Amino acid sequence: MHKIVNTILRGLKANEAAIGDVIEDYGEDGQRVVKRIANKHRNERLLITQQQEKNRLNHVQTYREARLVVGTLLSKLESVDVNKFMVHVGKDTTANRLKQLQQTITDA
Repeated sequence: MHKIVNTILRGLKANEAAIGDVIEDYGEDGQRVVKRIANKHRNERLLITQQQEKNRLNHVQTYREARLVVGTLLSKLESVDVNKFMVHVGKDTTANRLKQLQQTITDA
């Protein structure tokens, strides 16, 4: 009986050692996977940060250029007195004839 028990115990010890090895392998593989994912995440975050900074600088440059264009256009615009223009339109014979025609059509 003692021999049978010793044989069984030897088999159990071998199985326990094998299970321990499997646990150790899974732990090492898990750590390797976690490190790989962490590195990939770090690289992606760095790439996105660089792209965002590039986009930000492009937007700042575009805004500056737009401000310069608006400033240039504002300095080139002339003030126009609409009243003076309307006085000239009122004196135009063609405009007067159109007004008379409109009045005739309206009265009819």
